[in-house]
Amino acid sequence: MTRDERLLLLERIKNERPPIHSTPKGQLRCVGLNSASLDFIFSNIRSEFFTLETGCGLSTLVFALTGCNHIAIVPNQKHIDETLTVAKKFGVNLDSVTFIQQRSESYLPTLVPTHKFNTILIDGGHAFPIPIIDWYYTQGYLKKMGFLIIDDVHLKSVRILFDFLILQPEWQKVEQHRKTVFFQKIEDVYHDYEWDFWKTQPFNTNIKAKLSQMLTSINSRLKIL
Repeated sequence: MTRDERLLLLERIKNERPPIHSTPKGQLRCVGLNSASLDFIFSNIRSEFFTLETGCGLSTLVFALTGCNHIAIVPNQKHIDETLTVAKKFGVNLDSVTFIQQRSESYLPTLVPTHKFNTILIDGGHAFPIPIIDWYYTQGYLKKMGFLIIDDVHLKSVRILFDFLILQPEWQKVEQHRKTVFFQKIEDVYHDYEWDFWKTQPFNTNIKAKLSQMLTSINSRLKIL
């Protein structure tokens, strides 16, 4: 398939936004990434890349359009089947996509990839602390200068992760399209020399954090008294 043909498919997916998942009541709906985010993925992923996402949907179709080696971690076979159905309808080849039918918080701690990833999308389970678990067990496998995509940052469970990353110097926010944020990993950071390295994290040591810690300490002492 030529690039022009893939672009036409991308435009069709963005315009039609097929209802790729169903509600518990069986109603089909589309809750995939917005068009600008899909454009970013298509424009920045090459066929030789290795990518991973938690969840599946429109993003999976666009990763597949790039021809990259893609892993989608999804616990629900129904969601996988729905994605396969829409891919077939649109003529998107999913041969380069590997579906892992497991809960991400169970599978990712066992993950030992043969290649580091160029892009990781966190858009699976949204209950706390699943987004943080997904990030924790994948961020070490993301290449330097690779992209980390976080969807649904309007949700508090995901916002905590966003608030942490936005302060970390090794993560640079490059774009945001409504509730989807794109970070770039500009530095690899290792803490093998120290187990409890919380003091090196701005999230724990900036002025806002220090004030919160001070107020909590004062409050706990007043309760004791």
